[in-house]
Amino acid sequence: MGKAFFFNSTNGEIVVNKKFDDKIKYTYFDNETNKYYLSIKKSILEIDQKTAETIRSAEVSKAIGQIYQVRDRMFMGDNYGSNEIDLSTFTPRYPTNIPLGIITDFLSCDNANLYINDKISMMYMIGKAGEVLWKKKFDKEVIQTVDLTPSGILLITDVKAYLFDVNTGKPIVKDEILTGPSMVFNLNEKTNLITFYSEKRLKMLNLNTGEFKQSKEVDRIQRF
Repeated sequence: MGKAFFFNSTNGEIVVNKKFDDKIKYTYFDNETNKYYLSIKKSILEIDQKTAETIRSAEVSKAIGQIYQVRDRMFMGDNYGSNEIDLSTFTPRYPTNIPLGIITDFLSCDNANLYINDKISMMYMIGKAGEVLWKKKFDKEVIQTVDLTPSGILLITDVKAYLFDVNTGKPIVKDEILTGPSMVFNLNEKTNLITFYSEKRLKMLNLNTGEFKQSKEVDRIQRF
């Protein structure tokens, strides 16, 4: 059996409490909508904060690990896989979980979503119907930043920088862009040119076209 309490934030008094037949596993408060959710067994419940009554509930096929928030989106999952919750329908967005463990970030693309777990350096591009369009795993690399650019997905790890085609996941830039721990870079937002300095070379990547150029060895540059 589980119990939920709602307190008055001014004086700490209990405003209302509610008993549930099963143990409450996880709770989640959505800062954007000011709504409160909890998970019990295979169900997610939206709870009225004034009465503690269930406003709506959704049942899923498997027991819910935890419910959590990544920026403005709600997810459920565990270390084996996660699924996004569509709050408009209050149902899982995809028929099966994304085998990424706990998702740490995402990118919204035209007809798909890119989901990222930077703890295991892995990402999945998932189509609207839940199909895996492509996936990437970066062994011995730590994902630092992932961005959607006019020419593709820009990924920077502690070792390399990549530019992938959004639809196929194939590299747009064939050249190896080494970054390394001493890398410095600058992004010109007007021209969409990103300039790197690493491995004693200046490297320029045009995010509009995917064109990549690099110089011969130059002296150490502290900043641009």
